[in-house]
Amino acid sequence: MDKIKTFLIIGFVSIFLLISQDAASGATYYVDQTSGLDGNIGTATDQAWQTINKVNSSPSSGASGTPILFGSYGTGNRPKIYGSTQITTWDNSSIPAGTGDLSDESFEGTGYEETWTETVGSGSIVDEDSTDITPPTDGGSQILKVQKVSSNYNAKTSRDLGSEQNTTYARFYVYITAEGMANGQEIYLARGLNASLTMPWYFGITQNSSGEVRFRFALYNNGTTAYYSYPSTAPGTGSINVNQWYKVEVKYDATNLTWEWRLDGTSLYSGSLTGTLRNPPRYFELGDAGLSLTMTAYIDRFAVNSSSYLSESQALPANVWKSAIGSAPSGAWFITPDSVVHWGDKKSQLTDLVAQYDWYQGNNYVFTYAVSDPTALYSAMEVATRDYAVYADNKSYLTIQNLETVYNGLAGIKTLEGSDITISGNSTHHTGENFGTGSLGRSLWTSGTDNILIASNIVHNSALSGIWTYTGTDNNSGIVIENNESYDNGHTNIDVLCSKASIMTVSNVTIRYNNAYFTSSYPDLNVGSNNYFISGQSSCTVSNVNVYHNLGYNTAGAQLQLNYKVSNANIYNNTFVGTLPGINAWVSGINIDAVTDGTTNVVLKNNTVQDIYSGVGGGDRAFAYKDLNSFSAVNYNNWYQAAGGTRIYAGLIGSSSYHYDDFALYKSDTGFDASGFWQDPVYVSTSSPNLRLLRTSGLIDNGVNLGITLDYAGTSIPQGAGYDIGAYEYIPLNVTINQAVGQSDPTSSSTVDFTAVFSESVADFATGDVNTNEASTSTDNSITYSTTNPPVLTSITISDSSGYTNDSTPIISVVSSNNPSHVAFSCNSGSDWSSWIVYNDSISSFNITSGATGCTSSDSSKTITAKLKNLASEESSTTNDSTYYDTTGPSIPTTPTTTTGSADITPTWTWTASTDAGAGLGSTPYTVQWCQNPDHSGCSTNTATSTSNSFTHATSLNYDTWYFRAKATDALNQESSFSGNGSITLTASGGGGNISGGGGGYVFPSPTPTHTNISTYATTTPNYGEGLSEEERQRLIKILTEKLKELLTLLIKLLTEKIQEMTQTKTLT
Repeated sequence: MDKIKTFLIIGFVSIFLLISQDAASGATYYVDQTSGLDGNIGTATDQAWQTINKVNSSPSSGASGTPILFGSYGTGNRPKIYGSTQITTWDNSSIPAGTGDLSDESFEGTGYEETWTETVGSGSIVDEDSTDITPPTDGGSQILKVQKVSSNYNAKTSRDLGSEQNTTYARFYVYITAEGMANGQEIYLARGLNASLTMPWYFGITQNSSGEVRFRFALYNNGTTAYYSYPSTAPGTGSINVNQWYKVEVKYDATNLTWEWRLDGTSLYSGSLTGTLRNPPRYFELGDAGLSLTMTAYIDRFAVNSSSYLSESQALPANVWKSAIGSAPSGAWFITPDSVVHWGDKKSQLTDLVAQYDWYQGNNYVFTYAVSDPTALYSAMEVATRDYAVYADNKSYLTIQNLETVYNGLAGIKTLEGSDITISGNSTHHTGENFGTGSLGRSLWTSGTDNILIASNIVHNSALSGIWTYTGTDNNSGIVIENNESYDNGHTNIDVLCSKASIMTVSNVTIRYNNAYFTSSYPDLNVGSNNYFISGQSSCTVSNVNVYHNLGYNTAGAQLQLNYKVSNANIYNNTFVGTLPGINAWVSGINIDAVTDGTTNVVLKNNTVQDIYSGVGGGDRAFAYKDLNSFSAVNYNNWYQAAGGTRIYAGLIGSSSYHYDDFALYKSDTGFDASGFWQDPVYVSTSSPNLRLLRTSGLIDNGVNLGITLDYAGTSIPQGAGYDIGAYEYIPLNVTINQAVGQSDPTSSSTVDFTAVFSESVADFATGDVNTNEASTSTDNSITYSTTNPPVLTSITISDSSGYTNDSTPIISVVSSNNPSHVAFSCNSGSDWSSWIVYNDSISSFNITSGATGCTSSDSSKTITAKLKNLASEESSTTNDSTYYDTTGPSIPTTPTTTTGSADITPTWTWTASTDAGAGLGSTPYTVQWCQNPDHSGCSTNTATSTSNSFTHATSLNYDTWYFRAKATDALNQESSFSGNGSITLTASGGGGNISGGGGGYVFPSPTPTHTNISTYATTTPNYGEGLSEEERQRLIKILTEKLKELLTLLIKLLTEKIQEMTQTKTLT
């Protein structure tokens, strides 16, 4: 049997992701951002990988019954996979000039900043530290001077890039003060040389037949050398200026076969590289080794880049700020201190930044417009630097579940081609670029995928679609989209599209039990957007579509639109209500927008659509259509506009229309809805919203049997005498009469109190509605009743550690009864409340520092009050729990000291104990490190823990200088910084002289002569090292070896200098 191979990932805050890779091997892999390493094997929690890059692309397919699984493990929230880089610091200083990644020489300091080889003839000058003239813009204080004399023509310097570079963008500044050319002669100023020392190009000056001095660019192309001049090749057009800086740029791209010569930022000549070419440059040479001509020139700011021309420094426009970034982002989001996310508006150039949230990327910086420092305005800016969180290309039998993706450039989860894929239980949001107007951004993106199930996901705030299925390069069949919540997306919340590139089909599509809507947080009211959108294209059809028991609320475009080329579509039992206030677009409920050869065989039954109106463009309709021939049946639907009057509820787009008082005319003109309605559906609430029907609704039992067995809430159909219209099946009212709690059974003369409990809110109950079945008159009985059944809140418990937490969104466990639907929290004993949160026994989405007015971010005791409500908006009483919010780590230990002496190779260190004002120090509060390097590099294994502010080494240290430091950890695992370094120099005898002036503080025993008598004696041969321990002897050998190396190095240096004095030329090697 095949086995499943899984990946498990520990997330940013909690343990979270499980992923299967190879259906045959059965291995499980783990990823832990905090403790993992990408160099680990990944097959155990203590050998976890660290980064999502190890697993965010599926390496293979699964098999039937054993799919590859991407999912969570452990406890806590979904794993949160960021596709972004976070920016938190800004400044408004000028943009510095760009620097070359292959070479960058500004001739500052003493000598060169890089490695150059000079060739200097007798009397000539190559001075890399010249200060003769003023440098060019953005230059330093020094420049390169190249001056040659007629007696010897060598005055040049050369830079070796190490290998031939296919693509180079060279930049340098030149300044000529003198030249000794005659007509027809030329002098090199800069050359590109390949490994064979032939020139693909060079730049210099030449003098024409009129005695005019020009810049010349020579390019070897198509088997010959072509020459280009400035100002012109024609005589009489003038010379270049002496004593003036010129900026020269040369592009040579042997990969894309293009070239260009630019002067002072203006393109003079460019073209393609064709035919026979020379290899691209490896060496760049500045100066001249040509004919015996005199010349004095200056060169500065030489640089070579591999990908683009280099920018110059630039002052920022007013109210524009910058922050460095390594890679070019796509989308961007601004996060305010109160955790509100604002979409960034990407611009194409700096001067377009004129409004808050405008941003632009260039020159390795992100720029934004702000009237004051963005560091204070925003807690962060997130910029998308990853296209996808999870990506599967042409893979099959995958399950991707229980992940959270945020701030990705193209999609949170994308599958391309393949088949038999399940995407379930995920939360994906804030995806793409330029909300609603860009071409990027889908939360869940599937393309060319057969047999795909997209279920129980929460998707929102994508620039285009929340859920997007697309044909891609292959036909699609078997798409099921169910039980998802999708809102506030830029084009459509749930989108099924065909490709217009070729003849394809999408077939067997089911969209059911979804909730799509728009909220007051919708980012741009000028962007119209749909709740559900299904469309073919000119050469692509969508067929066999079933859309049933879905909710749509507050549309920003169409509640449901079938665009065209859609056939055999059944639209059943959907509830669509309302228009997003303020939306600047015309809106529709069900819109069958067919064109020629368009949508056919559409059936609309048991749908209810209400209050579709924006007043923009005059096209608002609850039911819009272009062609009556698109339908095979339209019946049992309810269309309603609460305002009535001139508002249209149904009609042919651009032509006939129907209003509240002509429903009979609509039916007779169209032949539609013979058993349909124009009436208020009577929902529990359209503002909350709760779109269940109340018992007074005329839509109850007035639909038709369509063979569907469950409604939106999972209630079996039917519940009453017939089938209801809309997504919810009405559950008939149940009334339970209970004797009052604690009351004794009645005697012949006692009064009995009763409580009436209703399954839904009612406002018209009376005592006469209850038949007591008593023979006596009603005045002999006392009946009390309640028309509400509010939820009961027993307790809440904040998850913490001994009363302390550093988690701003801790898990809050709720104990309740009586079917609560939502919970709200308060930080100030109920004076202010958070928004209602969908009820769960464990809530982890409330932020105890910012989740409601009155919450504070300071480290302090937090008392959180809770209340519940049910679907009838009945509220419970309140209760609370407290925790201490502690995000401050312990104090830094003082610098450790030791008094055990320099001969003690297991020294004892002590330091002043750290303190912690919150949760207190941990049970093992100190981590110590020791190293022979003061920065502790290379000593990662020299670490230990201590339960007190003292530590004694268990293993002997080598004789050397050692550095020791400590840090503290509190009970919440929050660490202090390391202390300063304490140090000790360990010696064999605790100090003393040195060897050959070499330092080190070691004293070694001298040999002792052996005397035979007073007048005549003999001595043993001194055996240096005798009497030493093996460790001391090895130490002596090491010191003597090092001194020998120093002497050899000095000797080589002296010999080299002597050789250099004997030659006038240092040749290029």
